[in-house]
Parts: sequence; structure tokens; C-alpha cells
Amino acid sequence: MIGGPAKVVTGAAIQPRTLSYRMNPSFSTCSNRADRIKPNPFWAISLMSLALGIGLPCPSLTAQESPQDSKTGQKTWADVAGQIVVEGQLPEIPPERVGSHKDRPVCLVDGNVPPDDQLVVDADGGMRDVFVILLPVDSGAKIPVHSSYLQTAQTTLQLDNTKCRFQPHAMAVMTGQEVLLKNSDSVGHNCKIASMNNEHNVNLPAGGKAEIKLEAVDRIPANVTCDIHPWMDALILAKDHPYVVITSSNGTFEMKNVPAGKWKLQFWHQRVGFMRKLAIPETKVDRRGRIDVELVDGKRLDLGKMKLPSSAIK
Repeated sequence: MIGGPAKVVTGAAIQPRTLSYRMNPSFSTCSNRADRIKPNPFWAISLMSLALGIGLPCPSLTAQESPQDSKTGQKTWADVAGQIVVEGQLPEIPPERVGSHKDRPVCLVDGNVPPDDQLVVDADGGMRDVFVILLPVDSGAKIPVHSSYLQTAQTTLQLDNTKCRFQPHAMAVMTGQEVLLKNSDSVGHNCKIASMNNEHNVNLPAGGKAEIKLEAVDRIPANVTCDIHPWMDALILAKDHPYVVITSSNGTFEMKNVPAGKWKLQFWHQRVGFMRKLAIPETKVDRRGRIDVELVDGKRLDLGKMKLPSSAIK
């Protein structure tokens, strides 16, 4: 194995981690700030329970009471949505370059060579696998994270090898988040991840599994390839926050619980790069595919149908 360490998984499925909240050493109750400073029947019951030696479950933290929100001071949140549609004649989408490879019988889909999945556009022009990335206006500024994402970094994501293709083709992870590399095929693969800041090269025998982590932030998605089957490729982007979404099969996306205020959104696709030619009504797109947005507390910003000329596709 070359590059970053991988932990081989040989047993049952990984069990998800659970978050534990720190207890106040003076009480056998949760350290919930808001409930400690205002009258609450729960605490009266708790004190009685202490006297009787009975333990009670901790009340769950709400979004406004979460440690993450209090730490950042961010109390207002919004959603962003939109759709990316290709206009004009699409370039020809060739089949994967399976050729007469010895593993051809495994690599066919329903008996056929599948089309190249670098460019997937539906019948209405909806463009799949566009990365939509939240960026601060001031480079390097910290992005507050909503408490609904507290467990995101504790969730294990999966990148599978199925019929000699990576599934999913595009994914986003938080730095330090576990990624389970899986091989569902009856032939061996290797999973090579290469970017400026993250590198892994893991051999996966038939039915094999391994865990990795991407520890550093990348500016653009890293390429994922298999040296055994050269046509296989995928993309993975590591950021230190959860505000990266990828367009679905019809080109739509939604980014939820984004901190309100002024931000930038960046659009990137494997066959386009920075989507500087994306047309958004009354919005300027810069040469790095970025736009300025202002999000209002409790509101949903719908960018509508954003159009990409087919001439921008490489």
C-alpha cells in the first residue's frame, strides 16, 4: 500500500459511533446551560431523583442549545437549492473502454458495456455530479456548522466497486471522516486516490474491504482510479465542513442549514472544471465558477434553473 494508511475490515459491518455529551461533575444530569438558568420541572424531579438514588435520562440538546451553535455564535440558518441544466447539443458519450479485458464478463452491465459515467445528463438536460461548495467571502474564515451536522463526521461513508465501476461516481467527505472502500466484484481492484493533499493506494481483493480517512482539505475533488481497470474513475472532495452537495440525476441540489449571511457558492464538474460559463439570472459568475449569495434567516434561496452551454463541456 502506498500513501495514507488503510485499516482492513474483516468482520461485521462497522457500527456507527454515538456522540456523548459531557456531564456536569456536580450533578448526575446533563450540562444543559439553558435549563440550568431558568425554572424547569425536570430539574426538580432530578433533585428528588438524586436524593432517592434514581438516574434519569438527559434531555436532548436542541439546535439552538447545541455546543456547536454556542461556540460559533451563529444562531440563524437558511437553505439553498437549484438545478443545473445543459443547453445545446451534448458531446457523444462513449462506452467505457472495457475492450477485451480479461475481466470483461464481470464488468458488463446487463450484458452490455456501460457508457462513460464522467458525463451523465438526463433527457431534460439535468446534469449529475456537479459539486456545489460553500466558501467564505474572506478566504480562510471559519464556517459555522449547524448542530444537525454534529454527527456527520462520525458517519462512515462507502465507496464501492461494482461491475468495474466506482459507486458513487462523486462524493464529498469531511476531513477525518471514515470512508469504507468496498469491493463487491468477484475480481480484484485497487483504489488509488490522488490529490495535492490526500493520497491513498489500497488493494482490494474480491469481496475485500478497507477503511481510510482523508485528513487534509482539498481545493478541488481528487481523482479516484483503479490501475487494474484503467477506465474506472470517480471523484472525492474533502473539506473541513459539511457544506458540499452534489447534483442528483436530474441536476438538482439542496444545501440545508447553511449559516445566514454573505457567502460564495462554487460550481465544479469533472468535464467542465470551474463552471465560469454557468448562466444564472441577475448573478455574476466569476472565472472560478463562484457566485455571491446572501442568505436570510429561515429563508430558502432557490437559484432556479441554471443553464450551462454544452460548448463548455470538454
